[in-house]
Order: sequence, then C-alpha cells, then structure tokens
Amino acid sequence: MSADQAKQQAEQTADQTKQQAEQAAKDAAQQQTDKMKGDAAKQAQDQMKQAPGGAK
Repeated sequence: MSADQAKQQAEQTADQTKQQAEQAAKDAAQQQTDKMKGDAAKQAQDQMKQAPGGAK
C-alpha cells in the first residue's frame, strides 16, 4: 500500500469513527430525555395518588 492509500484509509476510518461517536451521543441524549419524561410522568402519578381525594 502506498503512503497516499494509507493516508486515505486513515482519513476514512477517522470519518467513520467520528460519525459513530456523534450518533452514539445523539442516542444517549435521546435515551436520557425519554428517561426524564418517564420519571416526570411517574412522579406526577405518585403525587396524584398521595393527594387527598386524588386518583386511586
């Protein structure tokens, strides 16, 4: 393999790694958002149950 080919391959690998890292970060952020929404909904339900005359 020539030096140019090696350089090109290294750049491609770097691009792919960068894209995968960005996608992983997006996925993690989405999961965190979903978890927070779920936690908030659960807390609201718990508070309604605890409120006097609230939903049982």
